[in-house]
Amino acid sequence: MRRKKTLTLEPGIFAKVMGHLDELNIKIIKEIKIIGPRNLSAIARNINAPKRTVHSRYVRLRKDKLLTVRAVPEYHLLGLINVVVLSTSPLRSMNKAKEVLAKHDYLHEIMECYGAINGLYAWFTIPIDRIKYFEKFIATISERGIIEDYRIYYTSNFKYYLPNFRYFSVRKRNWRFNLERFVSRIREEKIVEEEFEEPEYFRIQADYLDIAIIWALEVDATTRLAKIAKREGVSRSLIKYHYDEHVDETLVKEYMVDFPRFMPGTSNRLLFVYNFRRFDDLATFAGVLRETPYVVSMAKELRRNVLFAVLDVPVDDLGKLLKFTASDLSESFGIEKFMVMFLPPESYTWKPLPKDNFDPNRGWIYREYLPL
Repeated sequence: MRRKKTLTLEPGIFAKVMGHLDELNIKIIKEIKIIGPRNLSAIARNINAPKRTVHSRYVRLRKDKLLTVRAVPEYHLLGLINVVVLSTSPLRSMNKAKEVLAKHDYLHEIMECYGAINGLYAWFTIPIDRIKYFEKFIATISERGIIEDYRIYYTSNFKYYLPNFRYFSVRKRNWRFNLERFVSRIREEKIVEEEFEEPEYFRIQADYLDIAIIWALEVDATTRLAKIAKREGVSRSLIKYHYDEHVDETLVKEYMVDFPRFMPGTSNRLLFVYNFRRFDDLATFAGVLRETPYVVSMAKELRRNVLFAVLDVPVDDLGKLLKFTASDLSESFGIEKFMVMFLPPESYTWKPLPKDNFDPNRGWIYREYLPL
């Protein structure tokens, strides 16, 4: 009998038709978000699946570029503060501006943005005692015409989210999320507020080996401790001690778990920046976004009622989302104003912690970088 051809046999077709989101893979993704990817045996036990199957699924997803998992540091415990810079840039110098910003030692990620601001979205993690030097750097490249107008925001750590799989049909491999019904329903339901921690202090509570471990887990969350030990020229037992006692659940409390949520070409990645009248309104609205399939990450501007939200929004829902945000949601959740920018995924660049800038005795070394 001729073997029936299935979509999962071809990785390209597999990705395009959302085949990567079958029931078992969704369970694996959810569990990775809860406990991280480093103990696949525990994940297998928790979801009652064979360890070998879980391992092969995880390897296959990563090999096919359908799953990215990175450690998310607690930056304030490393003496670093999150800084988001939104800048406009002349089209003729966009590439130059991106190149200059990307060369900064403490850049974390950068993307082009188009919409309320046409230019660049850049996220830095800056040593807390070098903020003035960083502000000088941004002012200088503005004076030199590399960027034009710019806005600087100091934010909490970004929190990463999985889409609400309650709205996903495993059988049909599609989302059944109706935005109109959702907006009507949330007016009647009690929403659990999202929590955003504003650090009480920014202080280095790590040594060089801790930084080296975090750097490795940002690059690849499943990096073996023995590999880190070999690179740093120390014993595995010493690295394991630092990981168990300093890093796990202290310096790293969560993992970014990213994967294609929608069919290729049918959604846009967007950055929304919302201003609220009160913090309670911000926390409640963030709780609303958390319940959708859209939300990727969120952060709050420190000491201000401003919410940053990165969303993946299907093309068919974008107009409705903007309309509801400008009317119904603004009225219900105290949104004073908002702006939205399209983030082209092909323009995305990121870097892990600059571990080579960490001195065991002096802490973070900040090199004043000013382009010619």
